[in-house]
Amino acid sequence: MLILEAGGAERSAEEYLGGHAKGDAAFLKQAHVQLLRRTAAVHGDLAWVASESELHVSRDGKPVTVLSAETMLVRRSEEGWKIVHIHWSSRTKAPDGHH
Repeated sequence: MLILEAGGAERSAEEYLGGHAKGDAAFLKQAHVQLLRRTAAVHGDLAWVASESELHVSRDGKPVTVLSAETMLVRRSEEGWKIVHIHWSSRTKAPDGHH
């Protein structure tokens, strides 16, 4: 598995779980996630899913909206569908609503 996030890479589930996973989980636990769009396609034993979301959080006591994009590539195996690649990117939405 390859995970790309915040300009860095983690090359296994174990590396991710030992690194960014706890911080990501804590952030998502306090966020309200609003899915804006999701697109997916299957090509044989490979499929991809692209999602765009708004995450509404509080930072220093002030409401902040984070725009998030996620691409996930999965492969079909005898055990079912397994994630082989994830790419997350995000940025803070401008206060006036412009992207």
